[in-house]
Amino acid sequence: MILNGKPRVLKWFAPGFKKNMETEYTVLKKGAFKLNIPAPLEKDGEI
Repeated sequence: MILNGKPRVLKWFAPGFKKNMETEYTVLKKGAFKLNIPAPLEKDGEI
């Protein structure tokens, strides 16, 4: 999807996969600056 002119990827995780979500969020956040990939916009902490 496009949000404010920037590409965004929507992802969601089941409650049992919180560790995977944390790992993927961190990798995407760090990698977005060095690679041409969409940066995470936000992370819902209520899981």
